[in-house]
Amino acid sequence: MPLFSKAQILVKKYLYDSYDIKFIVTGSSAYYMKNMFSESLAGRKKLFEVYPLNFSELLLFNSVPFSEIPLENSGVFLKSEYERLIGTKLDISKLTSMTGISRPTVENYLDLLEQSYLIRTIPVLSNSPDREITKAKKIYFLDNGIASVSAEAGSGAMFENAVFNQLHPRGNIAYYQLKSGKKIDFILDKKVCFEVKETATEGDLRNVKTLAQNLDIKDCHVIGRHPVKLFDGYIWGGFIH
Repeated sequence: MPLFSKAQILVKKYLYDSYDIKFIVTGSSAYYMKNMFSESLAGRKKLFEVYPLNFSELLLFNSVPFSEIPLENSGVFLKSEYERLIGTKLDISKLTSMTGISRPTVENYLDLLEQSYLIRTIPVLSNSPDREITKAKKIYFLDNGIASVSAEAGSGAMFENAVFNQLHPRGNIAYYQLKSGKKIDFILDKKVCFEVKETATEGDLRNVKTLAQNLDIKDCHVIGRHPVKLFDGYIWGGFIH
């Protein structure tokens, strides 16, 4: 898409405000364009982010039949630095030390990767700075294929990354962690807690519920890959659509 000049932007604003005209503008990434214009088109634009296909979309694309099961009911059925990045707290100082690159440059590179829809960082929820992690973000790849070719990531890390890609289109994702190491992998819209385990147990669910009390959240689930035993609150990873 050719870059619009300032004059063209002003003309489009006039047409949008004066006539029943809508413009659809597409592009793979706006990273190098977003700072080139002083006019933000505030109130005149709506952004649609198109992410890689999730599991259910992949099935639809390949004409593979499957049944839609609401998330709340799905429980009834059922080693490189890249690898260590998946689902771990983002340590800018460590990356700076490893690469020999300045902190601002590392942060710019990470921002480039995120704005290019290659990775996504998620914030941490905290109510007690003395007991909880309060600032560090976690990082995930927005495409499991890219994650798999970037390094020989373990199956647990890849499964957690896949679950993230199923959950994040549903709303705002965050995580929770005590300084002791106990954590909740994903919290959706500050209302629902999810812990991801390849082989999930009822003990995992109890641990999540205990931690969720610190956030006053009662809706808790564990998402598993290998359904050894089915129980209330268990969700098989393949049922997240």
